[in-house]
Amino acid sequence: MKQPTHHSWLLPPAALLPAAALYLLRRWQLSSALTAHGYLTLLAPAGYALLGALAASLALWLLLSLRLRPCAALPSGRQAAAGALRLPGAAAIGLASVSSLYAMVKLGDGLGMIAGVLGIAAAFCLLVDGAVCFTGRPVLPGFRIVPYLFLAVRTVSDFRGWSIDPAVLDYCFQHFALLLCLCGLYAWGSFCFDRGRRRLTVFLCLAGVGCCAMAAAGLHAADLWLYIGLGLTLLSVLAQLAGCEPPDGAAAP
Repeated sequence: MKQPTHHSWLLPPAALLPAAALYLLRRWQLSSALTAHGYLTLLAPAGYALLGALAASLALWLLLSLRLRPCAALPSGRQAAAGALRLPGAAAIGLASVSSLYAMVKLGDGLGMIAGVLGIAAAFCLLVDGAVCFTGRPVLPGFRIVPYLFLAVRTVSDFRGWSIDPAVLDYCFQHFALLLCLCGLYAWGSFCFDRGRRRLTVFLCLAGVGCCAMAAAGLHAADLWLYIGLGLTLLSVLAQLAGCEPPDGAAAP
């Protein structure tokens, strides 16, 4: 049976180049694809271009993911590239969470305050995880559970406000980005127990980076930093997964 070939070196450009194109197309849509009543629409050249680029990107990411060799455990040793991406990502998430917590305290929003506290805890866990990447030591599984819990609560908290917005295009890309980040971090956590699914995790992270780029195109201040941080975190996961190639001839897990 023919073994999948090595395509790990394609992961960084496959994440960044489509994400940059999706960001620019989303900015174009936000500035030009408006109805007479001021609502966003996909029934315009910018909308068609955005949908076409998104479909092409998803197909590319799926194809690339399927061509990777399966791997159930992350590589051992120092992973400087992953650490260099994870540290600023954690700092951005922490900055966004502190700002969000302050706003939720002023509003008296209990669920929003829980999301803010979890966001700060998630940023701390990712900082520790990023620092450990430079040492080559294994990280405790608990440090990867907290970011997942934060995204679960944040998704529910944000959706309460989004659900009353009549313009779905105002929030759909943010919602998709949070869901993909949530699924991506969940899949990433399974590598702590040597039960990872490399192809699925890579696809979720690639799609998550693209949706984070589209979400960031229409945001400002704290929310912008959150999606930048999430995108960098997913890129750091891709940097780890790029290095977990099994030896030639090894049995697929």
